[in-house]
Amino acid sequence: MMNIIRSIGITPYDFISDADGHIRWIDLIDRFHKDNIQSITPPTVKNIQTLNQVVEEIIDQFSFLITERRLSEELFANGKPKHERTEQRIFFAVAYVHCKDNNLDITPEADTGNGPVDFKFSSRFDARVLVEIKLSTNSKLRSGYEKQLEKYKAAEETAEGFYVVIDVGNMGKKYDNLIAAHTNRVDNGSTVSTIKLIDGSRRPSASTL
Repeated sequence: MMNIIRSIGITPYDFISDADGHIRWIDLIDRFHKDNIQSITPPTVKNIQTLNQVVEEIIDQFSFLITERRLSEELFANGKPKHERTEQRIFFAVAYVHCKDNNLDITPEADTGNGPVDFKFSSRFDARVLVEIKLSTNSKLRSGYEKQLEKYKAAEETAEGFYVVIDVGNMGKKYDNLIAAHTNRVDNGSTVSTIKLIDGSRRPSASTL
């Protein structure tokens, strides 16, 4: 048995670059707590409208940290975009701080019966908001919006969802196609999810500007 185990080629995981995002997101939760990241508007009542507003504020702050506070550095390893799981875990680190402070529930990889949606936020049974996060390198960006997220929403009995796209390169016409899909759903009277585009390109340090 040991000979078989030794014969299997094993590549040790690089904990420094942390290409799959296993480690850094845990450190980021502590950092966000210590740095007192900008607070969000506390929900005055627990309903779908206020929860939707809170989730959008969390996404906007996630975007701000990436574009203005160089959190984009966490999205790359050795000059290449990390796995989509990395961005999802970093988003969870941001959202967790706010959900804990505002007594909201966040469930990562919630199993809807049609597969796991990236995040489900809830403040009560009839107040649920889903968030799906994709990279611009994803070849199924449009179908993820048109089909995948809509199936998750139907399973969770909610009309509210956000589709967050992080541009780390190789976007091409994908975003244009995504907007076209959104427009088609509006024209057809179908429910639509809000699309949020985040520029995830690496920023130079202020000291080099």
